[in-house]
Amino acid sequence: MFLTKAPANFDATATHSIGAQIERDLSAYGFPTTYTGNDVFTFVPNGSPVTVVRDLVNEAGCNNCHDPISAHGSPGPRTKMAFCELCHTPQTTNPYSLNMVDMKVFIHKIHMGSSLPSVKACGDYFVVHRGNKNDYSAIVFPQDIRNCTTCHAAGPTQADA
Repeated sequence: MFLTKAPANFDATATHSIGAQIERDLSAYGFPTTYTGNDVFTFVPNGSPVTVVRDLVNEAGCNNCHDPISAHGSPGPRTKMAFCELCHTPQTTNPYSLNMVDMKVFIHKIHMGSSLPSVKACGDYFVVHRGNKNDYSAIVFPQDIRNCTTCHAAGPTQADA
């Protein structure tokens, strides 16, 4: 149940997305793992069909190298790129490193780690999440970073985005 109503002038014809994550730790009951799940529900508030979906990189593309993709832990509970993009937006900056964590900037910098000019100049590229420093300075993308279709293969126009 949501307690806050949308403002009267919000665009009810625009596509909206909402994400949810569940996590259950059964180790106290003798099970060896934590079960997690996350997903995104996309809808148009006025009831129209969803025709606009942001799918520049989906987890199938990520899973070509990272199988399964996961973040925010090891293994992490976040496994859907659409879910990640709900928080990793243009106004998001990591308060400890002051590095932007907007998905389009962050994901490219992670994969370019060792090639970043700041890293080549004896710096590092990292973010801190829940007290853990995640340093991406040694990451080497195993092919030419300009091969966009490796990750951007969601659709015929997506790779050019």
